[in-house]
Amino acid sequence: YRRELLEGVEFRRDRKILEDLLFNFEVFGRVNRMVFCPAASYHYIQRGQSAMHRAFGEEHRVMVETAREIRDRLSGESQELADAGGGLLATTILWVCDVMAEYGPYDAELFRTYRAEFRPLRKKYLLNSRVPLSYRASAIFFSMGFPVFRFAVRQVRKLM
Repeated sequence: YRRELLEGVEFRRDRKILEDLLFNFEVFGRVNRMVFCPAASYHYIQRGQSAMHRAFGEEHRVMVETAREIRDRLSGESQELADAGGGLLATTILWVCDVMAEYGPYDAELFRTYRAEFRPLRKKYLLNSRVPLSYRASAIFFSMGFPVFRFAVRQVRKLM
């Protein structure tokens, strides 16, 4: 990054997950032009004890808050960007509920809250060809409630 793009941008240390996404979102909002390189040059190391692979907890709630913040900020932009913000929130909700289903603990009230928040995003999410088929299937099971969603998550894990 050019130094002038980073001036005044804070790396949110209060976020343990998605802090890099929020940082990049801030920086990308300052650029005049950007270059996309389709080469895969980023290698992500999965660690078994990382926050991404632990029981559902506060850091997962913060993920949804981060996605909400980005969605809200994109809502005043073009329809395409507003839809992307909704897609990010929908995917994040599905992912954190997947963690809840796989690792526990189950929070019935929070699951209902996330499902209600997902409901207005569902149609665009299911019709978006950029969303992988597996995510769209997850969205359908998610809409059926926690017992069905947890069963589907566990069956997929067995197959993997």
